[in-house]
Amino acid sequence: MSYRTLERIYVRMLFDPAFAARVYENAEAALAGLDLDEGERAQLVAVDRRAWAHDPLRRYRTLRILAEEFKASTTIALAATRSIASLDAFFSAPEFHAAVQERGSMAGAFVRYLERLVAERPIESPQLPDVLRLEAMLARCRRDLEARELVSEPPESIGPETRVGLAPGHAVGRFNANVVEAV
Repeated sequence: MSYRTLERIYVRMLFDPAFAARVYENAEAALAGLDLDEGERAQLVAVDRRAWAHDPLRRYRTLRILAEEFKASTTIALAATRSIASLDAFFSAPEFHAAVQERGSMAGAFVRYLERLVAERPIESPQLPDVLRLEAMLARCRRDLEARELVSEPPESIGPETRVGLAPGHAVGRFNANVVEAV
């Protein structure tokens, strides 16, 4: 048994009512491939179904935080799709479920979801892919810098094998000329 596995399934069920329904309908099929025994699956479905829907605004609060980090991308995507449901569908998407179950970055999963949304739908916004790449790069830089600040490493000795690299929180990218204007 893995406490962490159950914890991650709880999170997925809290955010995705369709996933929670699949667990209640057929826990073995919905949770296939996860390290759970029969008792743990029974424990999941023993919880009153209403508990998973106790906070109906959870998804929207989380989506608001993601939209704040990726302001231009979500604005362009919303303008193109004219539907908040297209962004809300992230919480039922495989990118979200993989990020939670594998303890990945929700921001990274949101970027991958938006990339797939752009690829699958005829979105009439040629700036969106580059704007999304720029905002994803900025998000990675922020996280790299924050992670580096948490770990204080002694400076490396300078010698012939030392290489030149970017400072933490910095990156280099190539974008179309209209990206900055679009943002």
